[in-house]
Amino acid sequence: MWRKRVGNRGLAGVAATAEVVLVADRDPADTMDVLRCLSATDGSKRWTFRNLAPAQFDYGNSSRATPLVDNG
Repeated sequence: MWRKRVGNRGLAGVAATAEVVLVADRDPADTMDVLRCLSATDGSKRWTFRNLAPAQFDYGNSSRATPLVDNG
């Protein structure tokens, strides 16, 4: 239906409902986890949540936790 480039690569899965798509990735500076909520219809941004998460892992810093949608 649509494609959207969101940020850095992430290892987390994508969560989706009929209304939204949730994508977890990292900011370009690799210091924050970023959770994006996009419209399932056209990929437009609904909201973005950033969480400071500085780290130096030996396997990369990208998000690994797939978002969960509970009760809509």
